[in-house]
Amino acid sequence: MLEEEPGALPLIDGNDLMTELNMESGRLVGAVLTSVLAAQGAGRVTDRHEALAYARTVLQTLDASGS
Repeated sequence: MLEEEPGALPLIDGNDLMTELNMESGRLVGAVLTSVLAAQGAGRVTDRHEALAYARTVLQTLDASGS
């Protein structure tokens, strides 16, 4: 579960990932989004730009590992 401040909204959502990273709907979107939301909850990403950059990194890592 997210370790966020109460009422904090996600910086991005699955639609953002599909639009900005040209992803198709599916489990990969969920996996990337889960990682981004965890990073947001931990304070590693603090704005939309950082969240999308982090998502790109996660996606590249997952693609490289064949997941």
